[in-house]
Amino acid sequence: MSTPADGAAYWLRWQVFVCGALIAVPTALAAALLPRLRRSVAPLRATDLWLPCWPRLHPGCLLGYRAFALAAAAALLVRDIVPHGPRVFFFYTQWTFLLVTIYFAVATAISAHGCWSYSKKSLRKTDEYGDVENRDLSTSISGERKNDEKDKMASYYEQIANEKRAAFWGRCMQIIYQV
Repeated sequence: MSTPADGAAYWLRWQVFVCGALIAVPTALAAALLPRLRRSVAPLRATDLWLPCWPRLHPGCLLGYRAFALAAAAALLVRDIVPHGPRVFFFYTQWTFLLVTIYFAVATAISAHGCWSYSKKSLRKTDEYGDVENRDLSTSISGERKNDEKDKMASYYEQIANEKRAAFWGRCMQIIYQV
């Protein structure tokens, strides 16, 4: 039988201090550097969460990937939990996998909302500009074309500047991803 003195001896061993330092030092460094990094990094925009990095790739592809990953992860979790019950969560790896599944659930929902707003935006553009193929470009002067290009670039940069920042669920998605 162990006595309270044995418990104190355990916590005063050198290994405990090394393990504590392995956790405390990176945490302190991250806490010191994080405010500096937040000032230098651009704010997280809502479109950063659902638009692929490749401009020619349709956002639906990212949505499909996230939905497939969510379905596969959920199926694997169910396959583990049904026969073994909640006892599987005694292991750290199961908690990590559950967090990954939650990430893909939030990311799929955000991608679905982004694809929905993307389709609404592209439909509005078609209505505003009409069918591009039916426009008679032969009457345009080259100076008008250059002004149109400048206007398009200016509106593109205005759109980026005025774009909505990520809301609550976007921040949750980023936090879960970082964890």
